Amino acid sequence: MAPPGKESKDAKWQRSLLKKLRRSERSRLKLNKDNGGGTDPQLLKALREAGLSDELIEKEKRLASETLRLKPLDGTSHANKDGHTRLQTRVAPTRPRPMIRLKFQIASSNTPSDVLDILKEAEKSGRLTPDGVSHGWYQLVQLSKPPSNFLFQMTEDQWNCMHSATTTIASKLTQTDYTKIVWSLGKIFQRFQHGLKRKTRQQDDKNQVFTSVVRKILGLFYNTASSNDILEDLDAQGVATFLYSHGILGKYPTQDFIDKLCSRLLSITHLMNAQDLSNSMWGMASMGWRRQSELNEHAALVTQFTNIHDQFGIQELSMFLWGLASLSNIPSLNNRTVQKILQSIKICQGASTELQFAMEPVAIINILWAMTKIDALASHNKMIVARTAMEHQLGLCLDSCETKGEKMSVQCTVRACYLLGKLETGPQMVDRLLSQEHVWCQLNSQDIGEVALAMACTRGVTQLSNLCCRIDDLVKQCADTTTSEPRSLSWQMFGLVDCLDRKLDGSVRQTISTLKAYKKLGKEACKIMSQFALDVENQIVSLLTKAISKQSQSSLKRRVLLVNSFSDYKDIKQMAKEKGWKVKFWSRVAYSDVPGQAWPDSPCTGNYELAVCRLPSTHSAAKMMLAAILPLLTTNSSIFISGTVSEGIKNFAPSLRKYFSSVECIDKCSVLQQDTYGIETGLEDVVVYQATGKKSEEVDGMLKSWKSQESVKILETQRKWIVYPGLFSGGVLDPMTLFFLQNIPKPKPNSNILDVGSGSGIIAGWLQSVEPSIHLHLVDSDAVALKAAKKNVKGAKYTCAWSVSNLQGGDKFDWVVSNPPVHQGLVPSFNMLKDLLKSIPSLLSSDGKAFLVTQTYVPLSLVHSCDMVKEAKVLAWNPKFTVWELSSPNPRNRKRKAPCD
Repeated sequence: MAPPGKESKDAKWQRSLLKKLRRSERSRLKLNKDNGGGTDPQLLKALREAGLSDELIEKEKRLASETLRLKPLDGTSHANKDGHTRLQTRVAPTRPRPMIRLKFQIASSNTPSDVLDILKEAEKSGRLTPDGVSHGWYQLVQLSKPPSNFLFQMTEDQWNCMHSATTTIASKLTQTDYTKIVWSLGKIFQRFQHGLKRKTRQQDDKNQVFTSVVRKILGLFYNTASSNDILEDLDAQGVATFLYSHGILGKYPTQDFIDKLCSRLLSITHLMNAQDLSNSMWGMASMGWRRQSELNEHAALVTQFTNIHDQFGIQELSMFLWGLASLSNIPSLNNRTVQKILQSIKICQGASTELQFAMEPVAIINILWAMTKIDALASHNKMIVARTAMEHQLGLCLDSCETKGEKMSVQCTVRACYLLGKLETGPQMVDRLLSQEHVWCQLNSQDIGEVALAMACTRGVTQLSNLCCRIDDLVKQCADTTTSEPRSLSWQMFGLVDCLDRKLDGSVRQTISTLKAYKKLGKEACKIMSQFALDVENQIVSLLTKAISKQSQSSLKRRVLLVNSFSDYKDIKQMAKEKGWKVKFWSRVAYSDVPGQAWPDSPCTGNYELAVCRLPSTHSAAKMMLAAILPLLTTNSSIFISGTVSEGIKNFAPSLRKYFSSVECIDKCSVLQQDTYGIETGLEDVVVYQATGKKSEEVDGMLKSWKSQESVKILETQRKWIVYPGLFSGGVLDPMTLFFLQNIPKPKPNSNILDVGSGSGIIAGWLQSVEPSIHLHLVDSDAVALKAAKKNVKGAKYTCAWSVSNLQGGDKFDWVVSNPPVHQGLVPSFNMLKDLLKSIPSLLSSDGKAFLVTQTYVPLSLVHSCDMVKEAKVLAWNPKFTVWELSSPNPRNRKRKAPCD
């Protein structure tokens, strides 16, 4: 019996041999060879060695001969004496058919230029065929295999030629042709992306040209496939290929197309093999599958996986688990599925051991990553078995590299260490991985942080003292400003190295904590990161100001509505004043001196001729913003909206066409982040869209229309919870907040507690359930979040403010609790966290305490340095989150000002 990991490959080999047998029989019969015993002996031997029976071989030969049964040329039937129709063999044509000749010509081409010349000539002479075009795309894939550089040599005209040929024949394409072309587009795009890692800006421009061609072809396919019902004919491999290729392209299909593809997926999932399942799950995860019915598709794929889990090879299993862990809500997996996953890992490991080959490092890392997701769901003993199997595979990989004289890549080494640390393995494998000398000379600052975290999470970390010393040396190199080749500084590195310091309690690593240059650079890195968030917002306002300045001076006084910003729009207000325009400001988020307001005042409908908007960080919040401001705009009014590409401005812009007659991108730029050495560490693309000609489309401009109700589990009790779009974690209990609440003490009766960044009131509601007598004060910059909090948490005070320093009355609190935001929009920023740390000493009573939860990589002591932060205790931590306790300053030292930066 073939090993499970090789079973799918054996099946492919059998199918290939049978296909070759049928082709050989048809060729022999066409040439009128002897019909008895004429099959190639070598082929027969290969068929039998592949496990195919003589009965099956004879059946395939008989089927091949039946395909050549023809009617006589004179129209009469030939019958033998038994009355059976006699076999009429086909006479070989004097010249091949056009389609076959075109395909063979393309297959024999040696360069992309040859392929294009053949297709161009066929298009002119009318011999262009669907099979020829699809094979032309396929041949480009074959010719672009590394180390070939053909892709970057192709011109824009050549790509347009391929687009023209595909457009010409689009209506005649079969499902096989569609599948082959989409697969080819994905592979070519993938090779462009790999090549760009070491190519020039000119070649990046050529990638943009190809991307434009891909967009046109896919748009054509979506329309043609939907109208011709091509998708209904797709087989399991075709559906999987479509999903896999779209995953590579990172493109989400049109709604009509995806609906039909999903319908076909659900009807054919039970016929998918291991490769089809892995390609489908990987593709869905890679293109960010988001549908109301997505659970149906996930459930169908997972169900089929549990049925054929023992047929998965190593590569298929790693792709499937990566997609599953990326896309699915892992805690929702049932116990049976988790057990099947662990069984598949064990089977693959057994096949690897039996055949004496090592898994690919990338496959191991994907499986390890999925294991970190299911760790809490699996039984302890089975998890140890699976984890041990992966450690064994890493050992085989290292052995294989040593035997071949090769080196495991730094990226794979660092990632493997990080994941092993999260799984809390012993120090042996981490020590062996990091004993590779080539790794240490190529680590960047982010790698140093991940290695430090892996070591901190590893059981028996004190056994890695030699590695700790090497971390010391690397950090010293980062702190050395005189070096000729400085390393890029990542602010996460400082937080993760501090995490290792705390784990070792200073017993092994003494130098880092007192290294002044290290602390100075850490503070500088945090400052640069926070400043970058402000630079992005300033650039957004700058582009909006530039766009508005081009507006013609109207004879009438224009009324302008300024909407949502992390800025006060000072320049825009000044320019509007000079133009004599009337300006109204509305923002749901308070910022600096700008007050937050849940919904705009509407004294009269259609009062403003121009709106200037900052895109919210979530798509649902952006739709809610549109619903709020559209009733306030006059007919044929305009709107300027700006945001970053990472926030989804390009994906949101098309939705404006429902309400405006014209939508276009009018300006864009890039904001570059550099560290102390001038090395690029971040990049954000800012875009401005203008929508003109507001239609009379009806929208529901009421806040209550956007209110929804969720269910939240608090202390074993399910509670109804009011939420709105745009709230952190959807307004419900997220893993970080849950970890925080599980690791802080119970509040004392009648305590006065301040909840900073309260959101919808999850933390306050939990504490109120634990101790009903407490007095709560909720503060948040989002006025809509406080609207929800007032419904969820009764009997509290509520303040909408960006900073707690704006609180009135000088109240003192026994507790300050917070899950503070460390992002401004989607850009990392410590500005709000720093403001909170500065304000805590003045908010706490004499014996008060503050409890915070942050990501483990946040370097709290570098964000703001004062006595209280330096003496902060860690109540609990894991590789993701850390819970901090900060105590009120000693009353004896009250008169002496705490040393703060």
